[in-house]
Amino acid sequence: MTTSSGLSGRETETPAEFIKVYRFQTWDREAGRYVWATGMGTPEAIRKVKGEADLASALVVARGQVDANGLYHHPITPVAAAVKVEAHEPSYRGLN
Repeated sequence: MTTSSGLSGRETETPAEFIKVYRFQTWDREAGRYVWATGMGTPEAIRKVKGEADLASALVVARGQVDANGLYHHPITPVAAAVKVEAHEPSYRGLN
């Protein structure tokens, strides 16, 4: 079963001490469009904010690096961020 966020609920099939996080977008009411979150989130965190996950951005991190809200904030260099966005931006909504 896939949710509107594009996550099926099976993304956490990693060893117990690790967890997958994803880049994601959330709706910005003021801007009237989706915007990229500043960090990455667990599938549960992304579902909670009704976000749209970039499934190609999956990253396995230690559970201790994820905060209580399910967010992972790791500094991304501007060059790496630009390359990743350019490579994966086309469509994130409606993934089944």
